[in-house]
Amino acid sequence: MPNFAQITLAGHTGGDVDLQYTQTGTARATVSLAVNTGYGDYQVASWYRIQMFGKRAEAFSEHVKKGTAVIVSGEPEIQLWTDKNENERTTVQVTVDKWTFAGSRGDSNSNYNDDHNELPRKKKDIPF
Repeated sequence: MPNFAQITLAGHTGGDVDLQYTQTGTARATVSLAVNTGYGDYQVASWYRIQMFGKRAEAFSEHVKKGTAVIVSGEPEIQLWTDKNENERTTVQVTVDKWTFAGSRGDSNSNYNDDHNELPRKKKDIPF
């Protein structure tokens, strides 16, 4: 039986996007994403590390800044590591295959995905 893991997160970026290029010239964008759960005084922020590649990464880094509300979907990977004080830490990294703006800070009709590495047409442009 095949294994499959997919996660969808809605949150705000914790900093500006870091765009770098691999030795083969492929763009790689990374940023932290804060996802708030709970309500009122009981709200807790969970942090995720997200990454994406190619034209999707370039578009993401061009349009997304610190504090931008986004929805991302992709494959999660749990990474275990030890910090400089010898404390064991865990990070959830998500390799994003789809993303869109969320909330009022961006265009909620914008959607970057595997099928189209560009913006889809607006609803008013569709003749039906």
